[in-house]
Amino acid sequence: MGELQKLKILDADSKGSKKAVLLEAQFNPTELSFSKSVEWGDNLLPKVNISNSYFSRGLAMEFSFTLFMDTTSNKDENIYTKYIPQLKKISEINVEKHRPPLLLISWGALNLIRCVVKSIDYDFTMFNKAGAAIRGTAKLSFKQVAGIDEKIHKTKDVELQSPDHSKVRTLREGDSLQSIAYDEYEDVNKWKILAEHNNIEDPLNITAGTIIKLPALKD
Repeated sequence: MGELQKLKILDADSKGSKKAVLLEAQFNPTELSFSKSVEWGDNLLPKVNISNSYFSRGLAMEFSFTLFMDTTSNKDENIYTKYIPQLKKISEINVEKHRPPLLLISWGALNLIRCVVKSIDYDFTMFNKAGAAIRGTAKLSFKQVAGIDEKIHKTKDVELQSPDHSKVRTLREGDSLQSIAYDEYEDVNKWKILAEHNNIEDPLNITAGTIIKLPALKD
């Protein structure tokens, strides 16, 4: 029998023939879902309740799968620190390109589907005594693309041209500057930078829906 092939998500933007691996599945998904849509327009025929249809355009294929994450075999590891940073790599905005990465999905016969991420939803389903997540799932959705048109993306009126406004987050219920600082910079103490950058005087009194600008930190 051949060696087990792991599903991998590669960085199609990386240079050279060997693409950087952004994420490798701990366990291969048990199911893949694909969706392909075609748009049709209608010309209503007078005096009758039917229409002539005409082809409008074909839409890109979309697909999704769910990954299972587990660290129960190692009491010193948890899902949030081991796997969530890998998930974020495929959706993080590159400060130079001002967009998330172009991706390649590699898994056996599905080798090298070029795509971009549409959404990532993850759930924690088991916790240890210390409250750390040790089991969960992540549902990833993608859109197949031929490439990315940088000329259209980099228009003059795009705010992301400024490296100081490379990314934004909308504050959700339960979020805080501390949690966002950990998510984005892996350092809770960076909440002070967020507060100063967004002119927030009271970090403990921020309403859901507030737009938080995330500065690109300099080394």
